[in-house]
This record gives sequence, C-alpha cells and structure tokens, in this order.
Amino acid sequence: MFLMAHQFRAAALECFQRACSFDPRDFRWPYLTGVLKEEEDYESAARAFAKSIELDSRYILARLKYAA
Repeated sequence: MFLMAHQFRAAALECFQRACSFDPRDFRWPYLTGVLKEEEDYESAARAFAKSIELDSRYILARLKYAA
C-alpha cells in the first residue's frame, strides 16, 4: 500500500499479486489490484473487484467499483 500511495504502480501491483498468493482469503489484495488496474484495463480490474466481493461480500467499496 505504501508503494501504491507513492505512485510506484508496477511494484505495488506485483506486491498485491504476491500477497494474494500468500493470503488468498483476504479480500483486500484483489480489491487493491483492481484499483491499480482500473485506469488501464477495466475488464481485468472488474475481475479483481468480483474476486474481492466473492471473498467478502460485505465490503461496499468493492461493490461500488464493480458496479461502475
């Protein structure tokens, strides 16, 4: 998240993808992956948001991003 906050998008994306493999049940990693991808590749971002919703359907931000 630190890398993302300081605009190191590629490094942050790699870290989020690795975090997904370490903790595949945490909804935050696919959500944050989607946030990084939504400007360039919305289809990929939408899949990441859908995965985040699948992991925790109560997380409203993922639902809002997926609906957009």
